[in-house]
Amino acid sequence: MIEKAQLIALGIIRRDEDVLLIERRKKESGTNHESLNWVFPGGKVESGESPFASAEREVFEETGYSVQAVNQLDEHQHPSFPAHIHYIACRLAESTPQAVDDSGVMQVKWIPIAKLGIYITSSLNEHVSEYLTAQNFEI
Repeated sequence: MIEKAQLIALGIIRRDEDVLLIERRKKESGTNHESLNWVFPGGKVESGESPFASAEREVFEETGYSVQAVNQLDEHQHPSFPAHIHYIACRLAESTPQAVDDSGVMQVKWIPIAKLGIYITSSLNEHVSEYLTAQNFEI
């Protein structure tokens, strides 16, 4: 049986040479034996919600950081998971997170972009990679 793809919005938050990731409590396995342990914060776009609003809400719920969605980097059907993903570049609205209690998140961590491949084991979206490695970073 083919699963219907869920509409997902992920917040891509860069701070200097770091990017914000969360470690999921529940690991997911894809069709190509890929697993999702460390991921960009985000989740399901709710009915009537835009991907931008969803990214802002999900980032706050999972990390405690208030962000402003600025630009859609890309959208595509994930090749290994039943998800249609919107990658949304976000700007930190506040530098200090608020306390949150998301039982699905083990930890929130700023990861050096240069070490991203250690944490994200699936292939990184080309447009997200370009955004994260741009020398003249500005959103």
